[in-house]
Amino acid sequence: MASLLSSKGNSISMRKTIFFTLILIALTYSSQAQIISEFTWDSNPVTQAAIGPNGTSASSTAASSTGGNGGTNGLNAGTGGNIDLIVPGSVFEIPGIDVSIDFQKEENGASFFALGGLDFGISTGAIYAKLPFTSGVLTLNSIAAVPATGWHTYRFVYNNNTGNFTVSVDGVTSYNTNIETGGTALSWTGATTVTIGGLMDGSGSNKAELDNLIVQSPPVILPLQLLSFDAVNQGTVNRLQWAAAQETQLLNYTIERSADGLQFDPIGSVTPQQDHAYAFVDNAPSATSYYRLTMTDVDGASTYSAVKKVSIATEGAVSLACFPNPAVDYAYLRFDGVPAAGYRYSVFAADGRLLQNGAFTISGDGQQVGINLSTVPKGMLFIRLQSDEGAASTLELLKK
Repeated sequence: MASLLSSKGNSISMRKTIFFTLILIALTYSSQAQIISEFTWDSNPVTQAAIGPNGTSASSTAASSTGGNGGTNGLNAGTGGNIDLIVPGSVFEIPGIDVSIDFQKEENGASFFALGGLDFGISTGAIYAKLPFTSGVLTLNSIAAVPATGWHTYRFVYNNNTGNFTVSVDGVTSYNTNIETGGTALSWTGATTVTIGGLMDGSGSNKAELDNLIVQSPPVILPLQLLSFDAVNQGTVNRLQWAAAQETQLLNYTIERSADGLQFDPIGSVTPQQDHAYAFVDNAPSATSYYRLTMTDVDGASTYSAVKKVSIATEGAVSLACFPNPAVDYAYLRFDGVPAAGYRYSVFAADGRLLQNGAFTISGDGQQVGINLSTVPKGMLFIRLQSDEGAASTLELLKK
């Protein structure tokens, strides 16, 4: 039987500081999305890419080690050296760029990804970005906070079509500004090779500090807006959820899956719904699956969502479902494929306000836990879960 949790306000503090700002707007593509480069660092050598060009060199101390994000391996600088993974840069020299990387803070200053005048990283404990244009290099300091503990996903997107630059932490936008006029491309003068983990030594901690680098070309914004799009593993199945706006001309969504992030095949379709909230379950996922949505208008034109990667959960990862969605007064969390553990949860509004938090313990696989949302305002909600072991997940829920 599900146990029921009443609202506990702000009485229980979170171990991680979580930053939520405005509603997520997932950008859509006007042509087929393609991953330029991906590194997972699940095994050695660390120069081996999952997609795109392999690295040519790395520090002799850099290695794949346990303790990566979600229970996998990650990239560790080792002791006595920096990561300094070098990758040929020519395929990255595109007008705009979309870089996503997982980082676990072990130091206050280092570079995540650099090519020519482009550089994303951490300085004095906060995120910085440098973007090269023909007019010069634009430097942006302290544009996102870096939580002190745990793994977090940082995404940097410069869209040359609009001149907009966004930075997000764990999928939540922290910086969103038009830094150039639309049509302004990045300048790659003097660029030769990419450096991943430049000056990153982990402060000698000998822990994995980087994981799951994905580099894509930027999207072209179209009238249809995805307010959210997420894909998560739930034991033997993968669950996709999304919400949208401006669907007046939409005919349907086609859910597509890929094993390599390049070749996609349709696995289902959904027609527009009155509440604009959607869910789809893939009952036969691969060990690693890539998903995207093809959105087709009534005139036959199609656009694409960003690509989402999902791996079958490993022991200790948060694998769960939230239902019903939309919810009224109660939402239930079902835990599958996870061991007994304690969890903290926080419920956030779309504008970043903390509405409710609390804690609970599950005794093992298949348990359900109920959350009382009767005092929470209607609208789009984000439920953030974190286990005592550090595994974390964010779920989206529409309350009616």
